Amino acid sequence: MEVAGVLLGLVVIMSLTYRRVPIGASMLIASAVIAIMAKMPLSTVRGTLLAAIKDDMTIKLVLIVFLIGILGSLLKETGSLDIMLNKLGGLIKDIRILIVLLPSLIGLLTVPGGAVLSAPMVEKAGDKINISREKLCAANIVFRHLWYFVFPLYPTLILVTEMGDIEMHQFLLFNLPIVIIVFLVSFYYLFYGVTDYKQKSDSSSSSRIRDFTSFIRSISPILVAVFMAMFFDIYLPIALLLGTILAFINYLETKEGQQYIMEQIRNRFKYVKAGMNFNMVLAIIGIMVFKDFVEASGAINLIANWMVSLGVSLEILILAATFVTGFLTANHIAGVGIIYPVLSPLFPAAEYVPLMGLLFAGGVTGYLISPMHLCLILTREYFEVAFFRMYLHVVPLILMMLLGAGLTAFFWQLF
Repeated sequence: MEVAGVLLGLVVIMSLTYRRVPIGASMLIASAVIAIMAKMPLSTVRGTLLAAIKDDMTIKLVLIVFLIGILGSLLKETGSLDIMLNKLGGLIKDIRILIVLLPSLIGLLTVPGGAVLSAPMVEKAGDKINISREKLCAANIVFRHLWYFVFPLYPTLILVTEMGDIEMHQFLLFNLPIVIIVFLVSFYYLFYGVTDYKQKSDSSSSSRIRDFTSFIRSISPILVAVFMAMFFDIYLPIALLLGTILAFINYLETKEGQQYIMEQIRNRFKYVKAGMNFNMVLAIIGIMVFKDFVEASGAINLIANWMVSLGVSLEILILAATFVTGFLTANHIAGVGIIYPVLSPLFPAAEYVPLMGLLFAGGVTGYLISPMHLCLILTREYFEVAFFRMYLHVVPLILMMLLGAGLTAFFWQLF
């Protein structure tokens, strides 16, 4: 019954997320199903639930995703993002590089459907060179999401490193070859045949210096958070809080008098409120509760033994399970969070990093090419292209991420 409970819980999650029930709520309901099927005493249910919620990892992840949402809202609403993108246009003469960087920078705001923000900019840049709208769609999708493999503030990447107790820099090092492979292949494929890609610039060197300093100021909240966490080993929620405070005060106009300053501050508190993503917080809580209930049910060892008896390669099993889960739920966190507690007991300690890398890659790539992925839907609608024609350009490049992950895992284990 324990195994049946876990399998039924997975079905419940898939069914509810397909019906647009928030992933966090779906996983809490699935946890209740597991508890009922495993006939857990109420004391065990209560203890498991409280332990999951009060766990240091849960608290840390909740703070991280909460602050990331606020930081993203402040960057957008205070104009930092617009300045970042405008100054970039004055600094970059190669239109191909500009098309790469526009969705990449928007991708720093890890919000659902964020690709629609960069689509008009990508279109404007693409109009200057000979490139199809289908390829512009692919560029908007691929270059927005590719950097998630090495962006230390990406929630799913943080979740993987925290659950797997892996050093962030070690996991980024594993993912770096994937990014390099996919970037080179995507750049060559998408811009193949494009020859006239240099835009004329009449700006002086002093003007370019001003553009560069403005660009650094606009992106400084993110730089502060990343550098504090990565290079000074500051607790990530605190590093994010410092970045968020900087984003709050950045571009405050102080020359117009106290009344105008107070009006700006009131508006910024509204931006803070708008950035509070409670669905993401619930998703983290749901994942951690689900993980603990799967473990408490006693089904993990039974499932692990059954999977081993199938004789399927563990690497293939990880990629297939996470890819399918991410694809069906159209949720990057679900692709990782659902499968980790089921398969992680099979991971040999010596191979933990590459196997967690495959877990991450499978979940993220499945999510990226899911027909329910909001970025795909909104990008297709903006560029007004046939979904299948866009898919022909997007899917092979996204699947290169899986190939890159497989190759990296293979060579990682050799050395």
